Amino acid sequence: MATSERCQEVVGLFQLLSHPVQMQILCALRAREICVQHIQKLLQRPQPYISQHLRRLRDAGIVTARKEGVIVFYSLADPRVRELLDIWIGPPEKGFDGVDCRFEHDCENLAKV
Repeated sequence: MATSERCQEVVGLFQLLSHPVQMQILCALRAREICVQHIQKLLQRPQPYISQHLRRLRDAGIVTARKEGVIVFYSLADPRVRELLDIWIGPPEKGFDGVDCRFEHDCENLAKV
């Protein structure tokens, strides 16, 4: 039987996954690392709003952040989340959004938008 602490951890994870914006962010991140400007453009939401959700996901250990100059890149940190998303939604479509943030110039161009 699962411990009470473990059950609370799972409940916390599902609470994070239940928020539509956080779920959209995780779906975008499961294919690859993406810069915050790209996430903002994908979701059509203000940068502070996106950053709040990214902070919650980062604090929970679900995503990690990597800074390269002034650009912050996010990626999934917990492989269990990727597995859950693949089961629930199916594997990510390759190149689903047409921008590859592995190239810094793409994020710089997005930051100007």
